[in-house]
Amino acid sequence: MKRLLSSLIFGAVLSVSCNAAKSHETRVSDSKIPYEKFKEGDLIFIVSTSTQSAALKEASGSDWTHVGMLFKKDDKWVVGEASRVVMLSPVEQFIRKSAGGTYAIRRLKKDVKTLGDSEISTLFETYKVYEGRPYDIYFQMVDSKEHKAQDLLYCSELTYLLYQSLGLEVGKREKFRNLNIGEESKKLVEKRFTKRNAIFDFNQPVVTPRSQFESTLLEDVVLVHGSTKNAKAQKARASE
Repeated sequence: MKRLLSSLIFGAVLSVSCNAAKSHETRVSDSKIPYEKFKEGDLIFIVSTSTQSAALKEASGSDWTHVGMLFKKDDKWVVGEASRVVMLSPVEQFIRKSAGGTYAIRRLKKDVKTLGDSEISTLFETYKVYEGRPYDIYFQMVDSKEHKAQDLLYCSELTYLLYQSLGLEVGKREKFRNLNIGEESKKLVEKRFTKRNAIFDFNQPVVTPRSQFESTLLEDVVLVHGSTKNAKAQKARASE
């Protein structure tokens, strides 16, 4: 049984961020989305609108709290993401989950790897291995060789494993002891996990959305700063 307190702390926080309710979505005009700049295999990052996203921001030191990978299916752009389950979401819906409609797209640099049909096929076939699996609130990471038997994933773990299928390490495996486990995170643990017996393992590995966003293997493609007004309205609705 997964019972590491460190997993509970950060995993619980990230599960909230990666599962922001649809009622907190931003109104974003599809006509303003730069589809022509998209490529399959790109990573798309958003800012959580959950009431407890401050805890994840505190722990990782970044506003980017959720990530997925772009694919094109039936002439529609979709995002492979680990949300409530591993699933394909319309990119428009994915962006609407972000504060004010803010999002960023980053791509593998050409001198790292050019993604052709074979590489995209590998990425999507790897995605399908995990499709339908529930979100991992315990945030326990395992090696990809073992992961086909693993039944839970979190958002940046999924994208890490997808790139790993191409022999790439996008994002770094950090240890919980190197994250900022502060008051917000502690409050979340006290609220949700005080009745659980667990061991706080500071050496538990984790890959955060921030570490992927800052990966030197990637370059910027799109950065859209959403509406401050919309972001404030979302936060107000989230606190209701």
